[in-house]
Amino acid sequence: SRGDIGELSQTLDQRDAFLKIISRVRTLSETRILDIMTTREKIVGIDLEKSWDEVRDIIIDSGISRFPAYYGCLENLAGVIYTREIVAAAVGRREVDLKRHIRPAFFIEESDTALETYRKLVARHVHIAVVVGDDFSVKGIVTMEDLLEEIFGSILDEYDLKR
Repeated sequence: SRGDIGELSQTLDQRDAFLKIISRVRTLSETRILDIMTTREKIVGIDLEKSWDEVRDIIIDSGISRFPAYYGCLENLAGVIYTREIVAAAVGRREVDLKRHIRPAFFIEESDTALETYRKLVARHVHIAVVVGDDFSVKGIVTMEDLLEEIFGSILDEYDLKR
């Protein structure tokens, strides 16, 4: 009957989607972090030398929840700033002392695989890592979302839908 064919088709589609996910998980140990990270040219970060008004605009306009924070350039990385902490601190204030909200950055090597990076992020309970080269120069950043998208495909949140 048509109902049986529809159910069978849906079941096969779900099975194919499941097999695709399993296949992606298996390739994480072969996927280089360089292939999925956000390169330094595309990083949206917070320059701690900018005014509060400029920083506030970056936070609002970007929709990003975690930012590398630096002095002048990424090579002078101070750490990572979480948007929710800044927003909470900004309530009822004209300015926020960003330096009080800097968390230590977590670094990974550019030679790491996606699986190694995933395991390191989980072990440290962080969602963002700074990718560095052999000379400790900043190559990019990678987030837990980047890694999950390698498995499940594009993940759109409410902000992504507005862009």
